[in-house]
Amino acid sequence: MQNLNNIYENKYLIDYANLKSGIIKYQKNFLSEDEFYDFVKKPFKGMPLLLPVGLKSFDYSKAKNFFFIKKYFYYKNIYFLKDKKKINYIDKIIKIPSFFCIGAIPKKKFNKYIKKIVKQNLEIKKKIYNVKKRFKKIVAFQTRNIPHSGHLEIINYLLDKYNCVVINPLIGFKKSGDIKSHFLKKIFMFLIKKKYRKKNIFYFPVVSNFFYAGPREALHHLNLREMLGFKYFLVGRDHAGIKNLYHPFDAYKFVKKYKYNFKIRVVDIKGAYFSSKTKQVEISNKFNNGQNLKDISGTNFRKYLKKKKIYNFADERLQKYIHKIKKNIFY
Repeated sequence: MQNLNNIYENKYLIDYANLKSGIIKYQKNFLSEDEFYDFVKKPFKGMPLLLPVGLKSFDYSKAKNFFFIKKYFYYKNIYFLKDKKKINYIDKIIKIPSFFCIGAIPKKKFNKYIKKIVKQNLEIKKKIYNVKKRFKKIVAFQTRNIPHSGHLEIINYLLDKYNCVVINPLIGFKKSGDIKSHFLKKIFMFLIKKKYRKKNIFYFPVVSNFFYAGPREALHHLNLREMLGFKYFLVGRDHAGIKNLYHPFDAYKFVKKYKYNFKIRVVDIKGAYFSSKTKQVEISNKFNNGQNLKDISGTNFRKYLKKKKIYNFADERLQKYIHKIKKNIFY
């Protein structure tokens, strides 16, 4: 969905569309100053959607309630970061401004784009509703990466434990280095057709932004999936994390703390690892994974893909399919 010339402008149009489509649990409009500070006190509400002043895609003629938020305060209370190096790193990606308002609306020339997003997300919500008629236990699987053997083992585990798995990625704003949404769809559709060949796995993407906010964003993802109609959602290892900003299990522990604020249930999987003892990829439900389990690196997998080499911990047939794609598949 990153198809506008200005990606920074694009993500606020996506936020606006999601607010108007009713899939944001605790917001109907961009937050006022008082509402923002209420979000700070209540992490279970997820990520606060704010509208910066000065966007070229918005009309500010009726804007009001202008207010400042210091960047350090924002990252400390929303991202739970105190280290300035970490704050500077994530700010280069997210680019949080300091001056906000409410009441501004998108310019008319963007209405068609907004309606397209609203229509697409409501169609996905309808598809989920229809799938629920066929299957009692449906679990949503969040991903933003090309699946390696660890991801595939988790999907296999979910297919065994639940009636249906919905691959449910967010395809809004993403950072440089992430896979382009169009190619993520092609890759998962290839897997569903060639590897799984089952009628109980689906690919339903949602146009919504990624914030790379770790624990707090995991709560945001829960709210979003609850509003879409899911009853089960997997919060994975290093969920919505980036560049070691958080401990791999911070998101899961944080979600567990606030689980009573949600109707949707969190699926308990701490990851999938390669066992040097059994020589297989195995699911782990423990925080302490032991010496026999080796992490499977998504970073290394991307390096192999870029060099068109076969990575040992990923489906070989899938990799050969990706190698045939001539275009750059990453942002």
